[in-house]
Amino acid sequence: IAGKVDGHVVDLSFKIESGEHALQILTDRDPEALFVLRHSAAHVMAEAIQKLWPQALLAYGPALENGFYYDIALDAPISSADFGRIEAEMEKIIAENRPFTRYDLPVDAGIDRLKGEGNKYKIDNAERAIAGGAKSLSWYVTGEKDKNWEDLCMGPHVPCTGKIKAFKVISTAASSWHGDVNSDKFQRVYGTAFFDKKQ
Repeated sequence: IAGKVDGHVVDLSFKIESGEHALQILTDRDPEALFVLRHSAAHVMAEAIQKLWPQALLAYGPALENGFYYDIALDAPISSADFGRIEAEMEKIIAENRPFTRYDLPVDAGIDRLKGEGNKYKIDNAERAIAGGAKSLSWYVTGEKDKNWEDLCMGPHVPCTGKIKAFKVISTAASSWHGDVNSDKFQRVYGTAFFDKKQ
């Protein structure tokens, strides 16, 4: 599912530099692999939501102990009546078994690109990553660069969408940018994912 190099969880495509490194392979039996799967499922859900609501602006999409969520700025309410439509779009993306493809841009080029897209939440995410020491900005494509859906993201992700064997959109809630109730309002869409339906 993923790897662990010197204590950091990485994609299977991660290139190991020369020198001595501690290496571990994560399979679907490792608890950390479930977080990787759920973060990947959050991307698939976000892609499905943007297909149904192209005006949706994405903010954050982390994995959780029991699932994942994505905070979304959207002028139309998402309700439980929409969950089936979202899941149907997710099924299509998973059935295509697209690879999760990472690419990096230098900081200046990455910020310019985000400014061109006009999503202030992603610009904020990038600026905070840079303040934290990031030397480049990374994107993940569910598929092929410049062809399929992509999102600013540090990763890591499962090798391909087909690894997501069981998932469910669970609920929605209100949230706020940076947790500030006086700031922009988001719809937080929760889901969960597992390596198989029995789990």
